Amino acid sequence: MDLLNNIKTALLAGGLLLVSSLAIAQVQVYPTDRMYFGDMLFNITDGYVLPQNSMMWSDAMFTVRQGRIFEGFSQSPFDILYSVKENQLYLEDSNFSSDILYTFRNGVIYVGDSTYLLDVLYTYKNGRLYTGDSTSYFDLIATFQGAPSVAELFAIMMAMELI
Repeated sequence: MDLLNNIKTALLAGGLLLVSSLAIAQVQVYPTDRMYFGDMLFNITDGYVLPQNSMMWSDAMFTVRQGRIFEGFSQSPFDILYSVKENQLYLEDSNFSSDILYTFRNGVIYVGDSTYLLDVLYTYKNGRLYTGDSTSYFDLIATFQGAPSVAELFAIMMAMELI
């Protein structure tokens, strides 16, 4: 009987650990509308973009802090890859309009400093990322649980190798 109680206690502790790890993650990214824990592509916890359901800071692909995207688990000025200012992604910590790589406006991601229909790359609507200006289920790229900032959205897209 003690063995059965020990197994129950271990299962309960494991379940609580799993639930608490999900509570810590602020944004989870899944490949479809079905949000299964095992299918998680990425999660963002405290600004760290982590692969799958990892909670190890050493696994960080990017760090997002104050509108800047850093390489890996870093906040060093030497590791700034991109910065986000007024919903535009700039190369490194630049302020030059020629260094604008992407623009996020009204849920749409454009190439460069453009907002023309022909420059639409992706659409982010209701926690879902779609290809082009579509919101069709067949064009769904990822589903987000939680609300990422614009910088976090760009970091996830970089992790997915979409931009």
